[in-house]
Amino acid sequence: MSGNALSLSALQREIWAVDRELPVSGYRTMEEILDTETLQRRMQTSLLGAFAGLALLLADWGFTE
Repeated sequence: MSGNALSLSALQREIWAVDRELPVSGYRTMEEILDTETLQRRMQTSLLGAFAGLALLLADWGFTE
C-alpha cells in the first residue's frame, strides 16, 4: 500500500496546486471502495454456499440410510 499512499499524497499536492482552499480528505483507492462495497455480497454468498454444502451432506446421509 505504500505505492498507493505515495500516489494519493501526490494527488493531494496536485489538487492543492490548483486550489489550496479545496478540501482533500477521505479519498480511497478503487480497490478499497470495491472491497467495502462487495463485502456483504461475498459474505452472503459464502453463507449460502455453506448451507448448500450442509444440505447436500444431509441429503446424502438421508439417501444412504
